[in-house]
Amino acid sequence: MKQSFITKFFNLILMVLGFATTSCSDLSPCMYGTPTMDYEVSGKVVNKNSVPIAGIKVSPTFMCMYGTLPVEYEVSGKVVSKGSATDLYEPDSVLTGKDGSFFISVNGYTSRKDVLLRFEDVDGSENGGEYAVKEESITLEQVEKGDGWYEGKYEAKGVVIEMEEKK
Repeated sequence: MKQSFITKFFNLILMVLGFATTSCSDLSPCMYGTPTMDYEVSGKVVNKNSVPIAGIKVSPTFMCMYGTLPVEYEVSGKVVSKGSATDLYEPDSVLTGKDGSFFISVNGYTSRKDVLLRFEDVDGSENGGEYAVKEESITLEQVEKGDGWYEGKYEAKGVVIEMEEKK
């Protein structure tokens, strides 16, 4: 089957644009893709008296722009969910354990060095009161260097979030 001139022309243009959009410099190899990083956040949710609160939904409020991300959550040292997050700004969340602890580990498309976490009481007064929604920006520290598009591993440990009761 013969290809028309227009088809050949557009194929050539698309091929050239594909190569033109790679990231190349004299100091780094040519790459085609999106920067990624791993991040982990662990901590505890407490009330104003420093009593741990179980059943608080903890959600990262940003993730990747597109695609599916592998996600693994851990509560009190036990993996409770494996799967994937496909939401634009809020992937799957995790509930705090009986001791108020949470752990989130995500590999995603981002180059931010902080994460905005949302803490929400989803069980009402069942775990000692009704608490107002809280969002907290958590600064991440780099613990492993990356290479190329992989920007490395970042984490925040020992984060303590104090929830306020609803008024």
